[in-house]
Amino acid sequence: MNANTLKQRFMGGGEQKSAKGHTDDIMALGISPDRKLVVTGSLGSRPLICVWDSDSMEILATTKLGRNTRAVSSIRFSKDGKYFFCTDKHNDSNVYCF
Repeated sequence: MNANTLKQRFMGGGEQKSAKGHTDDIMALGISPDRKLVVTGSLGSRPLICVWDSDSMEILATTKLGRNTRAVSSIRFSKDGKYFFCTDKHNDSNVYCF
């Protein structure tokens, strides 16, 4: 959201309608320390994780968690912004580093 104009843009909406992103509810969101990247994780039997540019809203990378993980429950970038970590809603509560 632009604080001056109070206008919002949405990944997969408006100019980026062709974006191949999430098809299920987004459960977690993380922003890199420099605020240039956003990572989102969704609900699903193989939850999708998307890394995207916060300015252009272009999807830069995607990956999926394993079967039966149910959802990404939390997601966060490392302090230097090189990695992101997430946890899932699997019965064993796994932690992943990308």
